[in-house]
Amino acid sequence: MGEIFTEEEKELSKRYEGILRALSSGRATLSEISTYLYSNKLIDRQDVSSIKPYMKTLIDIGTVERIPEYGGKRYYYFIHSPMIDLYYYLDEKYNFSESELEKKYFTEKFPLHVEQFFRGLLSKIFGMRPFMIRKPDLEIDLAFVDYKKLRVVGEVKWKEKIEGREIRKIEEKLSRYKGCRKILVVQSRDCIDSEPQDIEVWDVEGIVEMLKKPE
Repeated sequence: MGEIFTEEEKELSKRYEGILRALSSGRATLSEISTYLYSNKLIDRQDVSSIKPYMKTLIDIGTVERIPEYGGKRYYYFIHSPMIDLYYYLDEKYNFSESELEKKYFTEKFPLHVEQFFRGLLSKIFGMRPFMIRKPDLEIDLAFVDYKKLRVVGEVKWKEKIEGREIRKIEEKLSRYKGCRKILVVQSRDCIDSEPQDIEVWDVEGIVEMLKKPE
């Protein structure tokens, strides 16, 4: 991280590092980040505007990505590199920089990093901008918009076995979005108990083959 800021002639201050710690621990909106920084005495007042210049710098140098909320005015922020995100997550939660951790701790955020990877990849495949859908009663892993219209919604389930009742929940969740293309991303088709209705199943082998084809 220090090298990134040196190259961009920026100082890795406690405030920048505090933002990365906030993001790695799941605080994804400006209000959540400012609350974290204020509670840790890294900013003088709990004011979103005071951290916007820092967020802009982190976005400009490629350390943080910003994704808009579909149907709303908020933005969600994520650390672009899974390795940087994982380091700050482990250090914030387990004091990783001063202790040794068992292997199991390093996989805690793996499902989220996989989801983030496929959000970026499918955005390029579709040529559409990714959006976030996060509501109190509904959260969608993948949402892509073209010409201000929601075109694709999807879920990422990165596990060895996806039971039928979980497939039903995915069907119910995605069925709320009429007229959208619906996708379920899995490791392998062998992972699913039953074929979901009105949802395309994309597995790793199929995605790789798709990427091999000419545009």
